[in-house]
Amino acid sequence: REGTKKAINARLEKQLEKMRLKDQTSKQLTKEDLVIIHEDKNILVVDKPSGVLTVPGRGKNPSLAQAIHENIRTELPTGDHMVVHRLGMDTSGLIIMAKTKAAVRELNGLFRERKVDRRYEALVAGHMEKDEGIISLPIMRDYERPPYVRISTDEHQWKL
Repeated sequence: REGTKKAINARLEKQLEKMRLKDQTSKQLTKEDLVIIHEDKNILVVDKPSGVLTVPGRGKNPSLAQAIHENIRTELPTGDHMVVHRLGMDTSGLIIMAKTKAAVRELNGLFRERKVDRRYEALVAGHMEKDEGIISLPIMRDYERPPYVRISTDEHQWKL
């Protein structure tokens, strides 16, 4: 059992290192790169491009949060404080950022209570019975094939 645990941890660390290296390729955004869809005194809605981290992570890599904080006036001390949800580096789409402490509290509550409806489009491989549909299942990172995700099952959770 101990050997299995070590092997899993070694595999996980190898995948995390791959992710750290990929994070270093995050694009640096300028003010001109920022596509603001909506802005008021409390929030911003920004069109996040693919290839950019939402937050810099431990490596202090370029991120959307950093670019917004450097170019948009807020009452928050860093870009990380503005983040209320994230999109993966390779995911493009709309992201909401808070500009005030009150907005952070309010938005965090809405996301935590699942009152925000999120919709994703995904490229999939294999045969699909229909052109579109809804998948309402929990997902998790696919540690064997990052950066992909997979449906989370009890068996997958146990293997972690």
